[in-house]
Amino acid sequence: MKQFIRQFLVFSGFAIIALSICLLGIYNYGKHLNWRLKDAQTILFIGDSHIEQGINDQEIDKIFTFAQSGDCYLYTFFKLKKILADNPQIRQVFLGIDYHNVDLTADDW
Repeated sequence: MKQFIRQFLVFSGFAIIALSICLLGIYNYGKHLNWRLKDAQTILFIGDSHIEQGINDQEIDKIFTFAQSGDCYLYTFFKLKKILADNPQIRQVFLGIDYHNVDLTADDW
């Protein structure tokens, strides 16, 4: 039993260290991303696949679509926070909202 506990603690220690290194790397990677848009782009569309597929930002120079399939509002919030910090010229943000995004089972944690 002592050998099992010792091996479990060693394994847990390595797992915690590996997880900490991965999380630190992800944090630093996200912190240094530069999502700088063109100065003419003052309107931002953000959300999930409905916005991603429904808005064509190549047709109008003033808009930029930063939507991604499967994004929940938690991820969208942090992306929006970073984009607005990097782009003070943004004047309007359009967030795609649909019933499946606000459903109680959409983001079970």
